Amino acid sequence: MKNIFTPVLYISLLTITIETTYGKAFNNLKAADSLYMNKKWTVAKLIYSKFSGDTSKNSMIWNRLGFCNQNLGLNFEAIDDYNKSLANNPVPLLKGSTMSRRENNFGYL
Repeated sequence: MKNIFTPVLYISLLTITIETTYGKAFNNLKAADSLYMNKKWTVAKLIYSKFSGDTSKNSMIWNRLGFCNQNLGLNFEAIDDYNKSLANNPVPLLKGSTMSRRENNFGYL
């Protein structure tokens, strides 16, 4: 009985830790999305920046971070974010949005 209890306890604790971590991250991302939709660019940028990092492959976060930077007048950062979004193979709709934002506002072809 003791041999079964230890792995079960370990797996249970690991599951709770993972769910808590991802739940918190999901809630933070929901908060960033809400701020983004309400044009609270500075605060949304702070939260998206935590998710993006230099290794993020999430095209949507890069796109939204770019749009926050664009609306804050941080054009070089916005261009860099849009390029990172495009480099991560976004779905066609997101790709079109990202390219449009970059090209219409910064003259890229």
